Amino acid sequence: KTGRKHQLRRHMAWNYDCHIVGDTTYGTAYDAKRWGRGLMLTSCHIALHHPYYSNTKEGRTKWEKLSSIDNLGVRRLGEKLFQATKDGPVVLEVSVDLPNKFTTFLQTEERRAAEHSDCQ
Repeated sequence: KTGRKHQLRRHMAWNYDCHIVGDTTYGTAYDAKRWGRGLMLTSCHIALHHPYYSNTKEGRTKWEKLSSIDNLGVRRLGEKLFQATKDGPVVLEVSVDLPNKFTTFLQTEERRAAEHSDCQ
């Protein structure tokens, strides 16, 4: 255990006055009772500089041979690897679907927001 999850919880609550939904320590009892399924904390998208294509001369040469420039002027290799500018880093970008509990949560909150917006 690294304590990272606790650091995120505390940081959001103390610095932004916005606790993570489902946080029983820094959140509200209402949230804990309503969403008694643990923290609503996830990551579904990441983008990072490709270590080989971005940082080595050999990698950059291979990148130039393997990739092609699309109609927007962005150099790409498949859907997940791209280079937005000529001298910029090669970025690896990956996304996954949200877990079901998040999708359900978002749908419920959107319905609640729509119901409350009708009241104004």
